[in-house]
This record gives sequence, structure tokens and C-alpha cells, in this order.
Amino acid sequence: MSAQERLRNIDVLSYELETDEMITAQLVKTYLSGLPEENALEIMRGVMKGSVIHLAAEEAEDEGQQDTEESRLVEGKQLAALIDTAVASIHRCLEEHMFSANTEEAKEARAMAIRAVGSIRGKLTVENISPELLIFLTDCYRALRNQ
Repeated sequence: MSAQERLRNIDVLSYELETDEMITAQLVKTYLSGLPEENALEIMRGVMKGSVIHLAAEEAEDEGQQDTEESRLVEGKQLAALIDTAVASIHRCLEEHMFSANTEEAKEARAMAIRAVGSIRGKLTVENISPELLIFLTDCYRALRNQ
């Protein structure tokens, strides 16, 4: 099974994400699935090398915590950029196919989807990221990495 097939087999619903994160996860998965495997893997390697949450030195000292390798999960800026790129890509696709909807209800549903997708911001997602979304991203990386 190819990495892209393994990626497509990841079930976003199984992560019990909040609505915005569920939409974000599906957008990222769809975007990565549409890229050549090497490109998708390169993007995820960049995302998975840094840290999402980095306590300021004085906060870490106050709480007796140290910045260890184990606490370094993903690169926040690159993750935000990936989310924003995925949102823009899917948003364009939805807008391009807006008028291919056959009924007024289908057009309204597509317009709602466009608004929902357009409301997602990478930086805000990263600032408020849940452990479940981090697990999802790790699983995407693993799916692309394992051959």
C-alpha cells in the first residue's frame, strides 16, 4: 500500500476532534493526499521537527519544567503555514465548483462549506491545538514516512 493510500485510510472522525479541528484535519489530509508523496513527506518532516508550545524560560523555571526533546512535538510556524495552504487550496476548489451544484440547496450547502473553510486560520489552530489533533498529525507523518 502506498503512503498516499495509507494517508487516505486515516479516519478523521476517529480522533474525536472539535468541529474546527475536524475540518482542519480533513483539509490537511485532503491537501497532503493530493501532493506527490515526496512533497507531502517533506512538508510533514518540516512540521514535525520543532515545537508547538514553547514555554518562555521564566515560565518554565516557575513551574519547574525544562524544555526537553520529549516536549518538542511540531514546528508551529510550519504547521500554521501547512494549515493555511491546505485551507487556500480546498477553498479554491470549492469556489471553482460552486456553480456546478444542481439545486439551490446544494449551492447553499457549498456556500456554507466555503465559509467554514475560509474561517480556519493556521495560527489560531496552532495556538489552541489539542492533543487529539497532534496525534492525528503524527499519524499522517507516520503514514507518509513508513514505506
